[in-house]
Amino acid sequence: MANQLKQDIYFRKMENKTIFYINLYYKNSIFIFFQTCFLFLLFHFIIDRLYFTDEVFFAHYYDVYSTTKLNHLIELRHKWYWVSYVIFPFLFLVKCIIPAAIIYLGMYIDKMEVSFSSVFKVVVISQLVFIIPEIIKLVWFNYNPISMDALRSFHPFSLYSLFDPILLQEWLKYPFKILSLFEVLYWFAIALFLSNFLKRGFDEMLKIVVVYYGSFLFCWMVFVMFISISNS
Repeated sequence: MANQLKQDIYFRKMENKTIFYINLYYKNSIFIFFQTCFLFLLFHFIIDRLYFTDEVFFAHYYDVYSTTKLNHLIELRHKWYWVSYVIFPFLFLVKCIIPAAIIYLGMYIDKMEVSFSSVFKVVVISQLVFIIPEIIKLVWFNYNPISMDALRSFHPFSLYSLFDPILLQEWLKYPFKILSLFEVLYWFAIALFLSNFLKRGFDEMLKIVVVYYGSFLFCWMVFVMFISISNS
C-alpha cells in the first residue's frame, strides 16, 4: 500500500512537470519575452524608487558639484528617467538574442533539429535566474546603509564581491562581475530547459552551452578587458 502511494505521488509529480514544460513550449516566444521583460522592469523600478533616491544622488555628488548644479541635475533626472525604461526592452532583447543565436548555431553544427524560436524562448525563461540578485539587493539594502557606490558595486555571489572594489584594477571589474553563481545557474537553466524541450540528455545540452556560449562569453570578456586596459 505504501509503495503504491509513493508510486502515485511520483507519477503525479512527473505528470505536473510534463504539463509545465508543455505549457512553456507552446507559449508564444514574444509573449514570454514581454512577460520576463516586464518582471525585470518592475524590479528595476522598485529599486530605483526605494534606493536610488534624490538624497542618495545628492550625497554621492556633493563633493563634485555645487548645490545649484546638483539641483539642476536632479531636475533633469526626474525629467528623463523614463528613457531608461524605454531603452531597457531593446537592451534585454539583445541580451537574449546573442546567447540564443550562439547556442542555436552550436546545435545546428551538431546537427540537432531545433527552431531558433525554441532556443530563444529557453534563453528568455532562463534569464529569470537573474531576478534572484535583484531580490537579494532589495532585502540587503533594507537592512544595510545605502549609498550610490554600495548600490553600484553590489554583485552578490560573484568574484567581484570577494574583493574591495577600490583595490581591484579597472580591467578586472567587468569579468569579475560576470563570473558569478547566477551565471552558472543561468547556463544550467538553459541546459535543463533544452533537455526537457528536445528530450535530450542534460549533459549533452550543458556541453553545447559551455562549448559555444561559454567560448563566446570568454572572448567577449577578453575583448572588454583589452578595451579597459587600452583606455587606462
